[in-house]
Amino acid sequence: MFHLLSFTLVLLLLIVAAYLLRAKQNLPPSPKGFPVIGHLHLLKEPVHRCLRDLSQSLGPVFSLRLGSCRAVVVTSSSAAEEFLSHENDVVFANRPVTTMYAYVLYSNTAVSVAPYGDHWRNLRRICTAEIFSPAHVRARRVYLRRGKTEFKNTMITHLLTLQESQPEYYTDETIKGLVLVMLFAGSETTESPDGTKQHPPLLIPHASSRDCKVAGYDIPRGTWLFINAWAIQRDPKVWDEPEVFKPERFHCEELKIQHGKFLPFGIGRRGCPGMGLAQLILSLALGSLIQCFDWERDEVDMAVDMSEGKGHTMPKAVPLVAKCKSSSILDNCFI
Repeated sequence: MFHLLSFTLVLLLLIVAAYLLRAKQNLPPSPKGFPVIGHLHLLKEPVHRCLRDLSQSLGPVFSLRLGSCRAVVVTSSSAAEEFLSHENDVVFANRPVTTMYAYVLYSNTAVSVAPYGDHWRNLRRICTAEIFSPAHVRARRVYLRRGKTEFKNTMITHLLTLQESQPEYYTDETIKGLVLVMLFAGSETTESPDGTKQHPPLLIPHASSRDCKVAGYDIPRGTWLFINAWAIQRDPKVWDEPEVFKPERFHCEELKIQHGKFLPFGIGRRGCPGMGLAQLILSLALGSLIQCFDWERDEVDMAVDMSEGKGHTMPKAVPLVAKCKSSSILDNCFI
């Protein structure tokens, strides 16, 4: 009986101490929640729209309790830039450690979810210097133009060579994790430039490595950070006619002034290393499809269903079915 009373007293003291500490901190505003689950009951599909709706009453920066985890949600471009640039860039360079990442992405060792440190920096260097480097892309094109189908200096061969010299570091799990991220990032997130503005995903969450103060709020260590890129890129205070498809807003000169507003690739240290290559390839691929093929819809009389499906990259709920035939320009081309 005595031990039970002692345990109850200690628990109450801890709760009171946590409450007093929280009262002294200037935390971002949050809606009313419940014990244990926090605000999980408020999250509805689609999550990006749900978070945008919450921001309309709580402000562009607000906090949520997701079970035992504290999270901060950002829905403005200025706040997103403050969280992920300058002195805060390093503070939020970490990723949350989750059970899902541990199982799916090889104990959180893949480049997209690895903790900020030497391992992540080395994988990032491989991505930028070996996989997405302009020299590597040019070499690949030269091989294809010469009619060669075998390209010897591939990412896999390079990683296997590194494995021979450093087998303890470049394990099969490290190599598979890097390849898995490249395949997912290169295929699942491919869209046109204005498509990435109109339908960007929630960015991969960040995690704070220490206590800090951002946008006037106290952010405790271990806080998860969610950047609602969908809400930011549809903000009428930032974009002219945000709901309208206007590819011309991304001309080269225009794109230079979109820093902090155009966020599908993220910003800061954890920004996508393949952003430059993706923007180049997407333009070339889209231009080739338009120039070389004549397109028509399978069901001409029906309006295109633009409703959003479930998934991190916001797929269409109803896939668009289209038919194509080669245009006359291909008659004079050698493939």
